[in-house]
Amino acid sequence: MPLVLTELGSSIVLDTITENLPLMCFPYQNDRTPKKGDLISAYVECTFSGYGGAIPLLDWTPAEVQQGRAISQPTPTGWTHNGGPIDNFIFGICIVDNANNLIFAERDPRAPYLITPTNPAFSYQLRLSDLAEWPG
Repeated sequence: MPLVLTELGSSIVLDTITENLPLMCFPYQNDRTPKKGDLISAYVECTFSGYGGAIPLLDWTPAEVQQGRAISQPTPTGWTHNGGPIDNFIFGICIVDNANNLIFAERDPRAPYLITPTNPAFSYQLRLSDLAEWPG
């Protein structure tokens, strides 16, 4: 039989992940839908002009239960194109730890999102929940 976490248990699990793992977020530029067995090598980090690299996720909210699901989220992440010659399509977001291990990935529902000098900003509101949403 499957393990069932209570709402309190789900909140504790999410808080443990977000408080104890040093997580970094970066957009990826290859057309990929995340799969459960993926490694970081499956994702190509963006390289558009002005890209400053991964952003640390330091300010996660304490997990709260919304409609029966525990949810935690940090401040939205964002990157800006500086007008240089390199543009990218952004397909999603990867979350890695300090050792560059892939913790989770999410395809952006707006994908492909083209970041250019005329469309210079990309921001993303990450939400971590206890609902298994992996398609694979």
